[in-house]
Formats: sequence, C-alpha cells, structure tokens
Amino acid sequence: MISDPHRELYRMFHLGRMSPLGIMAPSLFIKGLSAISKGHHLGIPQGDLLQLPGIFVIDSGGRVCRAFTPSDPAGHPGTADILKAVADCASGVPTVPAPPSPSA
Repeated sequence: MISDPHRELYRMFHLGRMSPLGIMAPSLFIKGLSAISKGHHLGIPQGDLLQLPGIFVIDSGGRVCRAFTPSDPAGHPGTADILKAVADCASGVPTVPAPPSPSA
C-alpha cells in the first residue's frame, strides 16, 4: 500500500475523480448502508472524497500485471481477487488490460 497525499500516482495511473453529483448516487448510499449493517463505522471524511481508487499488482520488473479501477470511491475488489492477481502475476499468467503505463 502506498500513501499518495499529493495524488501524483493517481495522475500517473490515469485514475479519475467522480463528479460532485456522482457521490450522491443511490448505489453509493446502498454500499454505505451495507457497510454499516456489517459493523463498519463511518468516520469523519478525510482527503479527496471524489478521487476514484485504484489497486495495481506490479511485478518485480515494474510491469502492471493487473489493474482494479472501480467506478466509484466505495468500489474495491475482494481479497480473493487481489490474491489471485498476485499469484497469477508471480506465475507469469498473461495479464489483463491495464491503464497506460505511468510516465516518469
């Protein structure tokens, strides 16, 4: 996990931002209710609430093996999906399409 308070990596990996109206989408409200019903507590929001997330599996050579780029701030792959992507990357399984490689 990398903390990127200046969002440099977000820009390098072409991760967008949600529109201000998009954050009020019913699907996000439902995800929030679902999280609360599972015992997750919502804290005080910090950072850029509109920044869309990204999870990337990168091999030892710096190649992006797998990119998870959810369409909303609450989206994220399951642990099993991430672990499978790591295992696939380590064993050389062909990669799935990823966003453009970051430029230096």
